[in-house]
Amino acid sequence: MANRARMPLRHIVLVAALVVFSISAAACDPGQPIRVENRTSAAVLTFRDGSQIGAAIEPGKTQKEVEIRFKGTRTWEVRRDNGEVLASRTFTWDEL
Repeated sequence: MANRARMPLRHIVLVAALVVFSISAAACDPGQPIRVENRTSAAVLTFRDGSQIGAAIEPGKTQKEVEIRFKGTRTWEVRRDNGEVLASRTFTWDEL
């Protein structure tokens, strides 16, 4: 009789553990790396959807950002400090 009473509790614990594991696995999505290499002679700035990301990238240096899953599109730009756009690219998640 005692085993029958514990059986449903074991199932509940197992299901709860699987749910927690599934949620934590989904939260650990590593995303997709975006790498920007500055091949100019001046520092440049990186923008995602109009907002600056990180510090200026010095000449010859590389900046790496990780893009986490998103819906729709994201636009990445590389600009000079005066706002001039040097490069611009719009991605969907599937294109990454």
